[in-house]
Amino acid sequence: MSMTDMNIFRRACAADPALKIRMDEASTPAEMTKIARAAGFDVTIEEITSGAQYSGDEATTELTGNELDGIAGGCPPIRQPPQMP
Repeated sequence: MSMTDMNIFRRACAADPALKIRMDEASTPAEMTKIARAAGFDVTIEEITSGAQYSGDEATTELTGNELDGIAGGCPPIRQPPQMP
C-alpha cells in the first residue's frame, strides 16, 4: 500500500464511525489488518505497526475546528507577581 493509500484508509476510518470503532477495539495489529482488509484496503501488519499512516500529506493539512476543539486546553496564563515600588 502506498502512502497515499494509507492516507485514504485513515480518512476512511475518520469518516466511518463503525470502522473507527472496530479499529479502536482491535487489540493486535493482526486484528487491525484483518479489519482493514475486510473493509477493502490492502494493508500489511508492517504498515499498520510502522506508523506510516501518520506521514505524508496528513502532516501538512490544517486541523479542522472540531479537531482543534478536541485538543484545545493548554494552561492558564502566567500571572506576574505585583511589583513593589
